Amino acid sequence: MSAAERFSVKRAPPTSVPQVVLEAKSVDWGVAVDAYLFEAGQIGGHYSARAYFDCSGQIGDGETVLTPPVRSIRRARGFTLLQSESGRDYYVLVSSIDADDIDAGNEADA
Repeated sequence: MSAAERFSVKRAPPTSVPQVVLEAKSVDWGVAVDAYLFEAGQIGGHYSARAYFDCSGQIGDGETVLTPPVRSIRRARGFTLLQSESGRDYYVLVSSIDADDIDAGNEADA
């Protein structure tokens, strides 16, 4: 076995998309969403999460991503639209492992 074969990165097998992600995807966000973030954890101004429906096609459903710094700009049906500081990227926070995000999800949607 060659070194390239031993260290090649293999993609995880296809994952079924969680129902809650499909629900978030059905919301009209008014912008092109770069990815839907599931089981997200906040790290400073970033989120680490399992991503679904990555618009670039480079990230497979269920793969882990780290967002650039983001801010919350809108809530709808219990989900949160995030925008990168650059203003070019949008993500939907579908579910979070952080208590603060869960509490925010219980507040009325704007």
